[in-house]
Amino acid sequence: MPQPQLPHQQFDKYFQNDPETVHVFDFDYEKIIKFKSKVAHMELGICLPITALFCLPCFVRKNVAWQARAKHVALTVDGIRYVEDKHKTGCGSSCTNVGKTVKTIPYSSITDCYVVEPAGTACCCCIRNVLATVYIHTASGRGTSSISSRRLPDLVLEGLREPLEFQRALWALKREDGAGRKEKKTSLGGLSKDKQGSNTDVLQEIRDELRSVREMLKERQSRRSPCV
Repeated sequence: MPQPQLPHQQFDKYFQNDPETVHVFDFDYEKIIKFKSKVAHMELGICLPITALFCLPCFVRKNVAWQARAKHVALTVDGIRYVEDKHKTGCGSSCTNVGKTVKTIPYSSITDCYVVEPAGTACCCCIRNVLATVYIHTASGRGTSSISSRRLPDLVLEGLREPLEFQRALWALKREDGAGRKEKKTSLGGLSKDKQGSNTDVLQEIRDELRSVREMLKERQSRRSPCV
């Protein structure tokens, strides 16, 4: 499958040894960490007297960074591959680690992919939204395939460096995947027709042989019959 022409430089080396990877798309980790840390601190400020007892504010930025840097996404020969690697949570103890998760969405099942660019503010109009978000819907999801749909997406990618390039590349690979499936189906259809034709020839030969045997038996029977 030919790769779409994507000019951007890849910084994420997570998939570098994966032979099925077509193209890697980077998350803007620094921007994600900065924005989500501000939002988390603002939300914690409401109940600061309680959270201070558990030293939660001290670990806010670390938790945001651990979760953000664990995320990786690439387009492969099979579909979208999203990985959330094993990472720390809470106070950083090994007993609170979160295990690795890998999700692959085949191109054939994707029904919608749209990008929502940053606008407005978050958390009581105090923090400006700076992260673009990509939403992926599949045929197994609920509702209609539209931007205004309230159904939950199958995958949300927040903070990609080049979300529009991701969207374009995804549709390009989906079209190529569909064309490949159609060509394969046509090829298999031709083979089945050839096979069906050869089976018909064999059946005709068997029929002719049975006719010959039947006529031979009749002839022998007539020879053995006594003359009246």
